[in-house]
This record gives sequence, C-alpha cells and structure tokens, in this order.
Amino acid sequence: MSEVVWTDGEPMEVTLSGLHTESGLAPVVSKGFLDAATGEATLDLESLWVSGAQVTGGTGAFSVELAEATLPGAVARLQGIHAEMAFLVRSENSTPVLQGTGSIAGDLLEAGGVKLRAINGALRGEGRRLHVENLTSDLLGGRLVARAEIGVLEAGLPVHIFADLHDVDLGLFTEEFEPPSVVLTGKVSGNGAIQLSPSGFEDFEAHLTAEKGITLNRGMVEQILLSQQVAGVTGGKTLGKVVQKVIGEGEQRPFDRATMDLGFEGGRITGQARLESEQLNLTIDIKADPEALLEALRIQQGQ
Repeated sequence: MSEVVWTDGEPMEVTLSGLHTESGLAPVVSKGFLDAATGEATLDLESLWVSGAQVTGGTGAFSVELAEATLPGAVARLQGIHAEMAFLVRSENSTPVLQGTGSIAGDLLEAGGVKLRAINGALRGEGRRLHVENLTSDLLGGRLVARAEIGVLEAGLPVHIFADLHDVDLGLFTEEFEPPSVVLTGKVSGNGAIQLSPSGFEDFEAHLTAEKGITLNRGMVEQILLSQQVAGVTGGKTLGKVVQKVIGEGEQRPFDRATMDLGFEGGRITGQARLESEQLNLTIDIKADPEALLEALRIQQGQ
C-alpha cells in the first residue's frame, strides 16, 4: 500500500512510500540504450523524498529479467540476463549520488562471434557510478574476469571496462573469428581496458602474452616476411632458401613466446605484436580504426 507523509515547513516536504511498478523494456529501447529487447523490469520504491518541486532522493530496489536484447549498433547480443539491486539515491550539494548493492547473472553475451557464457558478477552503486564487479565468464576455453564503471548519473554516460584474460585458446579464437589467412594455436593471457562514450572509443589499451604451444600457419609467416622484405635473389617476390629453412616445412610454425601491446593514439588503435623463437623473430605493426572494428563486429554478429 502506498503512503504519503507531509512535513510542514518551507519548502513543503513530501515522503512517498510503497510504490510498485512493472514495465516492459520498450522505454529502454526508445531512449536508445538498446536496439531491441524483450523482458520485464520491476521497480519497488520504499520511499521517495520530494522537497518543493524537486525530488531529493529515495530508496528502493529494481530487478530486470532480460530474455534477449541487442546492444546499440548490433555490436553484441544478450540472452537470459537477470540483474537486481537495492539502492539509495540522495542529493549531495545539489548533485544526485547513488548507493546500493546487487548482482547480475546471464546465459550469454555474444559479440563478433565470441560467446561469453555462465556470466556472474556483483553490482555496487557508489557516488555517480554503477560498478559491475567480479564479473566472470567462460571465454574460448579460458576465463574472463572483468569489472566495469558506468556513469549512470554523469553527463554523457561514460563507461570504463577493465578485463583480465586467462588461458584463452587461440585455436578456438581462429575458429570463432575466422581471421583471413590466419591459423593460430596456443593459450594467451593478459589484460585490457576500454573507455567508451556515446560518441565511441575514448581510450583503449591491451597487453597479451602467450607462452604455451604458440604456432602460426606457414603461409602467414611467409606473408609477414615478404612484407618486411626479408627475401632472396628475386627482390622480395620469393623467400630465400635460408629463410625457408628457418620457417620449416610444417603447416604451423612454432614459436616460444608471443606478445601484443596495444594503445590508443590519434583516434586509432596502435601497437605491436611480436613472435619470438630461437631462429626467427617477427614484429608486426598494428594500426586499426575503432569504427572499422565496430563495423566488423556488426557484420560478424549478423552472420
């Protein structure tokens, strides 16, 4: 049952309590937070404080049951997501701040062909941000541990994501992503961070290392060497016999160690990948347009 308590004074203060509302997710889609969604959201307000014509705070809880949803630009798809949180919102120096705790779990997050399954994490509201903590998921035979900060009460809704990867299988990565002319094997671990805004990428960095069973297909090794003009008597069009011997005859060329370090500079993702072995070391310069990467995700997602 709803209750209204009036407090005399200037300005007049009102406390509303016991409010309950249920809704589909159409309002979330209409505001552009999602491209499409099916599910239900529930909001229970234990109290809502109004002073004069202003809402000064409130306490309550919300829950979301997301059967299926598509993120803006179709860059990712969600299935079977449940989130719930108890919260307190109050005004601090005329600025809304958030406190609260909750949890999030899900069956699937799919982006660019990569599937995160068995997702679990904790929610925490603090200040003007919603924190997603200890978010864990299976990923390509390995494990993802991530956290995120979402400026739900900040201008521009900034998003910061931090992730650690553990023993991700590059063979499964090759199968899922199908990179042109590339066949990888081995296990990779590392960490990365992304900063996003409604306008796109704001910052990015990643540091990955692989030291277990690393191989790259012979054809790609040859292409890299040719592009670096490590060649024989024909001026770069064929590889010399000595280099061919170093590559070996197998379909996959083994390496002892591989690293990749990426950053964000001048609006582009830049960095280097390095493959190291006793007889052969390769260095690959990387430059990528974030918008092109997002478009590639959209295309892969639609397949």
